[in-house]
Amino acid sequence: MLRRYYAAGAAGDGARGCALLYGLIAETLAEEYAHDPAFAGRSCAVVPSKLFRRSARVLRRESASLRVVAVRVDGVRGVAVLDFKDAVDRRIRLHREADGSWRMLELIDNELP
Repeated sequence: MLRRYYAAGAAGDGARGCALLYGLIAETLAEEYAHDPAFAGRSCAVVPSKLFRRSARVLRRESASLRVVAVRVDGVRGVAVLDFKDAVDRRIRLHREADGSWRMLELIDNELP
């Protein structure tokens, strides 16, 4: 799922990226970013599309070297630790759906503390 998300980002495919977000996040994303002209849009797909466009070069490079080095799970919540060639390790929060699939709880990863 994480590789698919980064591949969607590298391709600038906001609809595919949105489909990999946790449902509640996807439902409220357009509303959450409505105040920010750089990311505002009428649907979930628009927000990641704009984010992906701004970071296209980095996402293409990082999607090619992405490695998931650890996953910590606590019930339906999880955190994946991501490693990228020539970049600082980062983390991203995840949520397990009722069907057992995992979805992203955030649009972008964060540097590890």
